[in-house]
Amino acid sequence: MIDYVRHVPEFIFVPDKRSIKVESGNSLADYLQTVLWFECGASTVIMNCPQESHKNYNLQFVDWVSSCVWSHFEDGESTVYREISRHVRVRQLFFDPPGRS
Repeated sequence: MIDYVRHVPEFIFVPDKRSIKVESGNSLADYLQTVLWFECGASTVIMNCPQESHKNYNLQFVDWVSSCVWSHFEDGESTVYREISRHVRVRQLFFDPPGRS
């Protein structure tokens, strides 16, 4: 995500309100802002705008897509993933998936 936004002045981050931990002093937006400023040297400002996903079709769509991708890699259920895969860019971040090492 950082590579996509580090060169823009600001962007709107829209997490689901239910994903915010009340007892936590820092949110994902705070963490991302810190990484942008201190690790990347970017001047990008994150506008954090939590929404209720049941009222936001964009969040519903992203949740659906992520569920399809997760099902493909975690459960081997690839029916829907095959249909959307040409629009999905997969990047390996940390480790090889099971059976690929």
